[in-house]
Amino acid sequence: IPNVVNMHNNVTTLEGVAFVGTNGWYSMDYDQQFSTEECMLGIEKNYDISRDVTTEIQARAWSDAQYMERSISKLQKMPDVKHIVCVTHFLPMGRFIKDDPDMNQHYRINTSVNNHMPLVFQVDTEQKIKTWCFGHYHNKVVDQVAYTNFFSNPRGRTGSKWLQDPYNPLRVEID
Repeated sequence: IPNVVNMHNNVTTLEGVAFVGTNGWYSMDYDQQFSTEECMLGIEKNYDISRDVTTEIQARAWSDAQYMERSISKLQKMPDVKHIVCVTHFLPMGRFIKDDPDMNQHYRINTSVNNHMPLVFQVDTEQKIKTWCFGHYHNKVVDQVAYTNFFSNPRGRTGSKWLQDPYNPLRVEID
């Protein structure tokens, strides 16, 4: 499709803005009240998958974070890139869901967050990450942490309690 870029493990630039995307699989270790083992067993039972699959999810969580870290590090050295927009499916920080009663009393909280993603800020020496958009979470998030704006604006799943109707899209401007 012309003018469409697949963002999975990809970087594309447009007018001084680099867009860096990966799935950002959940690492199963955000909330310590639920053990990784408990989380893996819950996922395996809920989705009828094997231990090999949950082990692969853990490995992908780490490799997705490493991909972001390497990409952000390289972009620091490119003077024509003024801003970076990170795009992930899963949440890059648990702070956005820690007070959600639907999540924080259940192991599912550990199936939403990639606990390795905050490491990318250590290589963002030029503070170029201005925006991070993410999905997976069904509630709207608009927040700022240091110099980065985070947002998720889901419409929700049809037939679920999370369906946002009416849905008001957000307009994001990158200066």
